[in-house]
Amino acid sequence: PSQKELLTLNDVRLDAYGISYKRLPTGSFEIWVGSKTSGAWQMVVDTSMHYKYTFYNIADGLPIDWVCPYKADEDILFATSRNGMLRFIYPEELTTLMNDTTQDYSSLKGFFDIADFPKNSNDKAVTAFCYHPDTSLIALDFQVNAIPMSDSIPNGNPFKTLDLGRINTISKSKHSRSVLIGADDGLVVVNKLDKKNREYPVPLLTLRGVSIGLDSTLWYGDEPIDDRVFTVPYSLNNIKVELASSYCDNGHRAQYAWRFKHSHDTLLTHWSSQNTISLSNLREGEYQLVVVARNVHNQQSNRVLVNLRVLPPWYRTWWAYIAYAIMVVAITYLIIQYNTRRLKEQNKRLEEIVKDRTREVVEQKEHIEHILTDIKASINYAQRIQQALLPSKEILSEYVPKHFIVFHPRDVVSGDFYWAAKVNNWFIITVADCTGHGVPGALMSMLGISFLNEIVRKNEVLSSAMVLNKLRQSVIEALKQTGKQNEQKDGMDMSMVAFNIDTQECLWAGANNPLYLVRRGKPTRSDVIENCEGCRVHEFESNYIKEYKGDKMPVAIHAIMEEYTSHRIMLQKGDRLFLFSDGYADQFGGPEHRKFMAKNFKNLIARTSLLPIDEQGYEIDAMFQQWKDYDGSDYEQIDDVTVLGFEV
Repeated sequence: PSQKELLTLNDVRLDAYGISYKRLPTGSFEIWVGSKTSGAWQMVVDTSMHYKYTFYNIADGLPIDWVCPYKADEDILFATSRNGMLRFIYPEELTTLMNDTTQDYSSLKGFFDIADFPKNSNDKAVTAFCYHPDTSLIALDFQVNAIPMSDSIPNGNPFKTLDLGRINTISKSKHSRSVLIGADDGLVVVNKLDKKNREYPVPLLTLRGVSIGLDSTLWYGDEPIDDRVFTVPYSLNNIKVELASSYCDNGHRAQYAWRFKHSHDTLLTHWSSQNTISLSNLREGEYQLVVVARNVHNQQSNRVLVNLRVLPPWYRTWWAYIAYAIMVVAITYLIIQYNTRRLKEQNKRLEEIVKDRTREVVEQKEHIEHILTDIKASINYAQRIQQALLPSKEILSEYVPKHFIVFHPRDVVSGDFYWAAKVNNWFIITVADCTGHGVPGALMSMLGISFLNEIVRKNEVLSSAMVLNKLRQSVIEALKQTGKQNEQKDGMDMSMVAFNIDTQECLWAGANNPLYLVRRGKPTRSDVIENCEGCRVHEFESNYIKEYKGDKMPVAIHAIMEEYTSHRIMLQKGDRLFLFSDGYADQFGGPEHRKFMAKNFKNLIARTSLLPIDEQGYEIDAMFQQWKDYDGSDYEQIDDVTVLGFEV
């Protein structure tokens, strides 16, 4: 019959590799054309022979090399060189996946995704495919597999012995059970492909021979082996077991594997077509070698057992061990006799030495105890002196009735101190942290208290910044500090408040240490605007903290020797001021053995400021003890701790 040209597609130019089509619900036809190097073309042709086409490539999920379309029932699958089967995701499917029904899918472009068909084949090349509703056929990596469509699990058993190179096409007749398979190396017709299990020949395994050493034959099939045990001298511990099997299926011969029975390794060795088992350096003992063979369909043969007995070397025989035991006993006896005599002589000498040393140790112990008693007495006396120099509770209560002090020296005497004085209508109060702790820190603290008494009480210097400037000069002169390299830079960090009892005006200055001002309510605009260098506002639920940061200079010689900054603060009734050293925030403890940290200390101050001032001091002190002694851990206190708070 004559042929009629229905449609000419001049715009589609590619090295075509497979074509497939399906009819759409609209009556149009969707045609897919694959290629060896250029991706795939999708063409939709309507009943009026109008068409539109779309090109897809690696950007749309296709591999860089060949792709071939195949029809599978009402769908089309795409065979690839490395990703198994792919399926095309249509734009209308994308709107469903995105759960967005308002999206106009006509503006979208589909893409290719891995199809889970057949199962466990996503990393294999598909070179040919033949669909059938019951059992389809597919070529995966040069091997034909049958695919039951009920579970889509590939089964290559019927084609195990088929070796034709690259499979290019598979054709299955609807009425015949024959399958035609075309490949690079020929064409094969497979008959009687059905669901019945085919019987495959099982290999018959036999033992050909057993030899030891270089070429000493123990057995060569000349007589029944039965339960025979082969005895192997240790010096000839190089055993070869030769196997044989007449199995051969289309060029595929039997494979062998073995293991030792009753050994820790219950698995067989790797399967190999090598029919010789080599064993060397076996330790003496009884061995039973279990050998099996299998055909290409993984059906195993009968088992062959080889019993071996490896004799020990002469130095591991029973009479050798008896000789070793006799030698050990004799040598041990001689050593014991020699050491007994030597130890008796040494004991006599040691007894004399011990008597002399004991007498010396007792004398030294008594001398050290006497010195320690004197030192403890001196330190306790220094503690009483330091306590006497600190301001009494009566002085503080007279001018700041609402106050508390948390004071915990790390040692008997402290490197922290607090000091207060009233001059005219000004009340000056400070908390200082001296370099070091214990006795050195205490000496520094008494030096600081002495200078403060002279500067404030005697010379009536009332500005906090001026007091720190003069105190720094006095410390430098007293300790003869010059700022030279490797010179001790002992000094102190301080936070000092001077406030007018009548006007509530407050002058504050700090050397490294800050000042916390806690005020109830929410911060006003003036609180936020009234900002200074190093001043921050921290807002909480019922109050807020204005944090004034001190100058980054200690009261001592330093690389920066500028004047201390004076901060003028107008206090309100109910305001609470807090001066403190860094010992509280730096204390280790808690569930994770970490520092308490300044942030937690700030939150603690804000939370407890809602309590009366004396209860607040109790809570802060209790939290320190709870943190340090968390869950009975009793962490060591690492620094002196001082927290002073008072309410205006």
